[in-house]
Amino acid sequence: MFGGIVDVSAGGVRLRIRPGQGVAEGSAFDVALEVSLPSAPQAVPPVRLCGTAVTVRAYETDAPAFELALRFLAPLAVWDGFGAPAAIQSIPEPSVPTGV
Repeated sequence: MFGGIVDVSAGGVRLRIRPGQGVAEGSAFDVALEVSLPSAPQAVPPVRLCGTAVTVRAYETDAPAFELALRFLAPLAVWDGFGAPAAIQSIPEPSVPTGV
């Protein structure tokens, strides 16, 4: 699944995805983010980050889109875009507080 970043923080990210992806709250994902500067020269590669996140909110927006609020389970790791991502540990059972 691919999504566009709406908002990002140290603890999570909000993504906009196409509707009908079947994502529910509490779903865990491997996450790979690519951060680049539009004004940077083409020779400057983007920073690529990977890790694991759990969905804390999944909802439809006014536009024909769907938004996910993901919480990172651990700090993201930097990986080389030309190599394989860092090994990601098995995904633990998410513990999402009720009423969030």
